[in-house]
Amino acid sequence: MLWLAWPDGAQAFTLISNDPQQRGWQASALEVNINVSSCPPELDVPALLSAAAELWNRGAGLPIRISLGENSQTTSETALAGSASDAPLLICDSRFSESSGQDGNFVPGITTVLIDEDSNHLIYGFILLNVQDGTRASIKNLSRTRIMVVIAHELGHLLGLGHSSDPDALMYFEVSNKPVPRLASDDIDGARYVYRPVSSDGDDENEGCGTVFDAQGGSPPNNSKFSTLWSALFLMMAAHLTRRRRKGHASNEPP
Repeated sequence: MLWLAWPDGAQAFTLISNDPQQRGWQASALEVNINVSSCPPELDVPALLSAAAELWNRGAGLPIRISLGENSQTTSETALAGSASDAPLLICDSRFSESSGQDGNFVPGITTVLIDEDSNHLIYGFILLNVQDGTRASIKNLSRTRIMVVIAHELGHLLGLGHSSDPDALMYFEVSNKPVPRLASDDIDGARYVYRPVSSDGDDENEGCGTVFDAQGGSPPNNSKFSTLWSALFLMMAAHLTRRRRKGHASNEPP
């Protein structure tokens, strides 16, 4: 996982990949389509997604606007295979533990993105929400406010952010202590870094970024890759789980 430290040492945001040159989506608008077929009927998940999107739209001042897209029939299997034609997506997954490989008692959602090896921009992504019966972290067991916090957190991953070590940040890995969905300065700084402007000579304007280092001691890979992050609601743990080469060779990173 990549850590970015600003000169004053106050910031602790990370990127969803190990590449310090990673960028966000190369678009001015990002419509997130949604498969509601397994979403709890008593919860208006599309409305919660819209509200979470507006949190980022209003708070981060980014050159990209997130909005609710169209209803989708894309399954988790198709999304995980990298073949969803309507990504980015949000899918309510009734077989969350099986699909994600994570314990549904602790994980309410995961986000996976694909980063282009040439441009370093995000080009594919989806969110899986846990709606699996009998799991403690299913959003069926959460309040609407808590669900919005989870969705807003996962949207941060979809934008290209990793976890933050700042407990006040929305992107802090453990979300159960967030009474309301709110962006902290660390969230905003991270998002603005990912969507940093490009100067007239084509170089990135890093807006004062100080040091960059790989928290796991490895060197950033130079290939297209899937990166997956999950949000722990109860378990005090963060993991950068999977990176997959475009040709399909999988490799697993330890937490």
